Amino acid sequence: MKTPRFMLVLTTLCLAVTGYAGELSLIGHGSWVSASTPPILQWTEDISVWMDVKVPNWSYHKTVGAVWTPDGWQTVRYAFARYEYTRGDGYEQWGIDIVPAGVLGNSYIGPASWNGRSLLGGGKAEVEYALFYTLPSGYTLWDNNGGWNHHILIASRQ
Repeated sequence: MKTPRFMLVLTTLCLAVTGYAGELSLIGHGSWVSASTPPILQWTEDISVWMDVKVPNWSYHKTVGAVWTPDGWQTVRYAFARYEYTRGDGYEQWGIDIVPAGVLGNSYIGPASWNGRSLLGGGKAEVEYALFYTLPSGYTLWDNNGGWNHHILIASRQ
């Protein structure tokens, strides 16, 4: 399997700032059903994802967000965070909501799917992402979970 160029760039950037990677960190993440249709013979649910991020307050002006994918980096998307509050330890907490991150569907006579792709044969529905924090100078910190990226598992057929 060929590694997408985007993942290699993220890993290279993270290695370049390894000394500072602890300054940007994931506090928690999860998912929720943001919209749903009533089950008849088949159902679909819009699945949304949230992330809470701890960032240093090095500048009033900054951009915080996530680079994410619902399909193993076949497509790349960006989600930007919003400021939530200043923590007691001097860091700030920022939140990211991706509404919806994808659609989980199933029927009583067919297989489950994630964004139209079957989950049969060990398939899984997940959102994979890396966090970023950019200062006005262009200096960027990355948190990609030590090169493995963060994952939110939505559903699995394993």
